[in-house]
Amino acid sequence: MDHLLAALLFIANAITCARLLLYRRAGARYRLAVSVCAWVLIVSTGSTALGVLLGLYANTPIHLGDLGVSLVLCVLSLTAQGNVAAILRTNHDN
Repeated sequence: MDHLLAALLFIANAITCARLLLYRRAGARYRLAVSVCAWVLIVSTGSTALGVLLGLYANTPIHLGDLGVSLVLCVLSLTAQGNVAAILRTNHDN
């Protein structure tokens, strides 16, 4: 079971990192705060995926909460096509 959770954690973080790295803004305006958030997400998801791959989590149980956050972030990054601004955007029309 631990191997399955580790594999899912690796896959979710690797996909998220890759999707964010491959985002091209294609004319969208540059915003420093969004770029910093994107950088933090890329580094965090990339280092987690690399850590799982290198066995740094071998003696540490994978928590379902951590896996859940990684999976939701993966789905959000894929849905937003890597656009962190779209992930952070809120609708104030309510």
